[in-house]
Amino acid sequence: MTIRDIAMVRDADAHAMQVHEWARHVWSAWERHHATMRAWAEDVD
Repeated sequence: MTIRDIAMVRDADAHAMQVHEWARHVWSAWERHHATMRAWAEDVD
């Protein structure tokens, strides 16, 4: 799934569902980096 797939959806409810599904895929794909990102975010404060 890519952002292009989401752009092709015309129905508002289907679009919202696709965005949620895309975000879930991205979150999952980057899961092994979550601890690093949290550490970096803490350093920003």
